Amino acid sequence: MTLSAVATLDRWTPHQKLLWRQNGALPLSRDTSVSPLSLGIELLDDLENNTENLNILAAASQIECPWLIMHGAADVTVSPREAERLYERAKTGSATLKILDHVGHLYNAASPADDGYSILDGVVRIAGEWLMHHS
Repeated sequence: MTLSAVATLDRWTPHQKLLWRQNGALPLSRDTSVSPLSLGIELLDDLENNTENLNILAAASQIECPWLIMHGAADVTVSPREAERLYERAKTGSATLKILDHVGHLYNAASPADDGYSILDGVVRIAGEWLMHHS
């Protein structure tokens, strides 16, 4: 089962990679006072040196067991198109794709005030029903 999964690890433009190399790190936020985290150059080296081994779509095409792929239609962090790409690569009949309307990357569970976790409860229900049917 995957939730809001990426279809590729190579997520940066050539310009971003150039700046990453020049600076030795890539900030995870434009405002570093909010999030002083950054990605080290080792990640970029690993992505460039291990492209074949880090190919998520190639790995997806090898999955033979039942596979539930869930994604929010309103996810702006990871596009729902990535879930569709995983589904397209899955072996015929092995995968189930659930794109959930009006749902973001965190399944509207950033805080209980968002929706009282009702979306997240629905995700757990869908996953539980799917697991019961496929076990």
